[in-house]
Amino acid sequence: MTPFQTCRDTLVSFDGGERSSVEVARPDKLRFWSERDWRAMPAAISRGAGLSYAAASFGAGAVSIEHAYYNRILAFDERTGELTVEAGADLWTCQHFLLSRGFYLPCHPGHGRITIGGCVAADVHGKNPWRDGTFSAQVRGLTLLHPDHGLLTLSRDSNADLLALTCGAYGLTGHVLTVTLAARALESPGLRLTRRAFDSLAEAFDDLRRAVRTADFAYSWHDLSSKRGTHFIFSAAADPDAPPYAPGQGSEPPPLPAASRRRSPVGFYNRASLPLLNAAYKWKTRRFREARPIGMIDALFPIHGSEIYFSLYGRKGFHEYQALVPPDRAVAFVERVRRGAAKRGVAIALCSAKAFGGEGRFLRFAGEGIAIAFNFPRGRGGAALMADIDAVVMELGGKPNIAKDSRLPADVARACYPGHEAFRAELLRFDPRRRIRSSLSERLQL
Repeated sequence: MTPFQTCRDTLVSFDGGERSSVEVARPDKLRFWSERDWRAMPAAISRGAGLSYAAASFGAGAVSIEHAYYNRILAFDERTGELTVEAGADLWTCQHFLLSRGFYLPCHPGHGRITIGGCVAADVHGKNPWRDGTFSAQVRGLTLLHPDHGLLTLSRDSNADLLALTCGAYGLTGHVLTVTLAARALESPGLRLTRRAFDSLAEAFDDLRRAVRTADFAYSWHDLSSKRGTHFIFSAAADPDAPPYAPGQGSEPPPLPAASRRRSPVGFYNRASLPLLNAAYKWKTRRFREARPIGMIDALFPIHGSEIYFSLYGRKGFHEYQALVPPDRAVAFVERVRRGAAKRGVAIALCSAKAFGGEGRFLRFAGEGIAIAFNFPRGRGGAALMADIDAVVMELGGKPNIAKDSRLPADVARACYPGHEAFRAELLRFDPRRRIRSSLSERLQL
């Protein structure tokens, strides 16, 4: 029996590929973490918003412990911009708090429901990883609870090696309770967004790599529904003439539970519909051919208002393959995936890219190159295409994003991540009894 209250629930990875019936604990009191002998606890894993593609917060017989009620802002230093929050605090809350004080977090994913603890676990990236690196670059310290080691304080001066291991460890070093982050001072209250169009994929990637040197945010969008596609580069830079930030700016981000993502019984993305959908997207974004102002909230959370995109994949869900490849092999990578999709009869609903930097230590998705993401419907053809892309990534010397894939095999992760075995060894040294585990850790043989 579990020595704290749990309930049975079925949890699903965000991409729809992994489903497990597990014990879930939903504590709402701080004493949950202090009033028990954790050495007698069963295997467990922390769970934030439940938006992981990779089944990082459930499975493998572990109790999933949710942090939904541990969402407070604990401290803020207006001089340095250091912010301390509980791990369950979401990005939407943190960014509004910071923006009202002239700061912001430049590096994080695009939906406000994602938690700070989840960002640490996956060491996520933002809109300009070439300049900003990954989320760990903002982490100054955290508190970590491990059943065998108790409560630990990690910082760059104390337990620095464990801090480095924890950022990007997918929650496998223990339960992150609080996080201290270094926010950046705002240069301006808003940005100016520009869209540039290219007929050549090579020209688009060259422009993307130039844009990140001066822009706050830069990313690409590629129409792969026809052989001669259109390629857009979106970039945004500080706008000193933007109106000041107004508290309450932007609409509250809706939650993205599995049920709301799977309401449609059939998928709407196919080879017949995508040319029409892409044409509509090009028309919608035509206003950005001239530089236009965009508020910080809209720039930081571009997914808000577009959540229906995920639902339109239908009940089966979708695949996302994101890989970081050397810049001189990026065009070849896209073309080979395009040909592979045509061979498998798969419609690529989305292709986008970012120029990358950062330190690719252990299992962190970082390093010099271009990160290219593909979304397509889940199914027999999609599964075969994912395996095809594995082979191409290994051949081209790239690395897949572990956080975006609920089926990535251990042999592929091991081949693409030079730090895989070092991470596994360090993790086993710290947690030899494997008290913290998940579906992801079992699949990747960690």
